[in-house]
Amino acid sequence: NVLIVFGHSAGVCTTEPTVQIIKTNPQGDASQCSFEINAQALNRYTLSYEVIPSDENVIYYYDICLGDETADGIKNMLDAAIDEQISIGWLSNRAEYFSIWATYGTANDQTLVRPYEGGYKAYAVAIDSKTGEYAGEFYFSDVCYMPEFTASNITVNCNIDKYFDGNDLAQILPMFYAGWGEELTFFTPEFTFENGEPVSYYYQLYQYDPAYEDLVTYNEDWAIPALLEGGYNYPGMELSMPWGATGYIMCVALDSEGNFSNVYRQKVEFDRENSAPAEEHPYYSPEAQQAKQMNVAGKDKNQRTKISTIRR
Repeated sequence: NVLIVFGHSAGVCTTEPTVQIIKTNPQGDASQCSFEINAQALNRYTLSYEVIPSDENVIYYYDICLGDETADGIKNMLDAAIDEQISIGWLSNRAEYFSIWATYGTANDQTLVRPYEGGYKAYAVAIDSKTGEYAGEFYFSDVCYMPEFTASNITVNCNIDKYFDGNDLAQILPMFYAGWGEELTFFTPEFTFENGEPVSYYYQLYQYDPAYEDLVTYNEDWAIPALLEGGYNYPGMELSMPWGATGYIMCVALDSEGNFSNVYRQKVEFDRENSAPAEEHPYYSPEAQQAKQMNVAGKDKNQRTKISTIRR
């Protein structure tokens, strides 16, 4: 490859071109590549793994699978995924698939998984860069079992002191709420903890579904991975939901030993008539209050002037 750099103005070259020849490393022999794969469970829900090829110039594909998965099973799964993408026109051939998903060099990854008693393992396979075919055998790590769940003694509680009408906020704080939040209610949950302080905690608001009233269905094995993946892990986040809807706040705390508390759940519904005045919102600063008062005073003065003019 050749890199050419020069300055130009109005389509005319203004400097002498600088030419640099760039050579990439030659593609390695995928059929001769072997892998060292290390996997480790960080906690009950997170698996860390490292893939080290014997030749870093080889294209290869890697991922995790269940502990009892076989090479034939993974081949069938990958082939089916490739065929599906080709059939819908997203890919044209296998080589394109692996050129998108394969990687070069040493790979390190950390993946969120749901607890599975059969464990997990990482795998890697070298790919022929021209055909997209598997150029060698599938290499597997040892099966990695997730550690047993040890519940923390921390108990999570939640308080919602105030909630606000988005329509009122849009009027009084248009910089933050105008144009999108008029039909929403806004609130900031405050979490407290008993029997210890958490190292961190994760929380999120979900749409309520009566099917999840049963805690066996709405259990820790589903809720904790969902909170870790999509929840907020810092305090003071403002949440929103439509008026007339029912939501579910969930929160889980993490202690210093990496154990999770029981999942906290709270059903939330809000009545528009009982929302707090928008002036009590934390964003409503003294400067905003002064600006509002000046605006109202200006309107009153203008109105009085109009009335006086009519009388004359």
